[in-house]
Amino acid sequence: MFFYSLRAIAIEQPEFVVIEQPRGIINNGLRTVLGGLRMVQYSWEDPEIISAAELGAPHERERLFIIAYPNDFQRGADRLARTENKKLKDGTIATYLS
Repeated sequence: MFFYSLRAIAIEQPEFVVIEQPRGIINNGLRTVLGGLRMVQYSWEDPEIISAAELGAPHERERLFIIAYPNDFQRGADRLARTENKKLKDGTIATYLS
């Protein structure tokens, strides 16, 4: 089923993707998911495990969440951060604040 989702990601190229799976995917399929994302040129932050109990549910069902984004999104964010840091250092940011 994931390969249909991966195909949709490759064709539509959304700005971000949220993948939610049972915790068991860590030992049975996580490499496939991450490898597929890499093949369609998406990056991701470290996957997070969140328990339903953490969100107020009366059970402990743990789920793995992956947030992925196109590789060029990260490059653009890095470029923006460098530009803003330069503005802070040379004082030009003050012109935006006044």
